[in-house]
Amino acid sequence: MDRITDMAAEHLRSAHGADLGLAQHENESFRMGRLIVLPVVAVILIALFVHLRS
Repeated sequence: MDRITDMAAEHLRSAHGADLGLAQHENESFRMGRLIVLPVVAVILIALFVHLRS
């Protein structure tokens, strides 16, 4: 039973980032947010400029 528990814990650490600290999780979430939000904001700004010019 201990071996199964150890294998499960190892899987959680390696596959799901359970070995990362909270600061690294926050950094990764901000990085992912920037990857999504920046292109969306850029598209909205371009559409706004095109709309205002016409």
